[in-house]
Amino acid sequence: MTSGSISPDIKDRYYKSKSLPTFLKELEFDKALNRDATTLFIILACVASKDMICLQRNPST
Repeated sequence: MTSGSISPDIKDRYYKSKSLPTFLKELEFDKALNRDATTLFIILACVASKDMICLQRNPST
């Protein structure tokens, strides 16, 4: 995976989880992901879902 890109796997996992908190919990345990791209995707997912609590829970954002 190139730096700054979001892997299709991350997107698939987000859509399959159907729950942002569930998705975020899964990501916490996945150390193999590109941290910058993952953080960006979390921000985008939070904004897309209009979930401000989500943004507050993730200090990396």
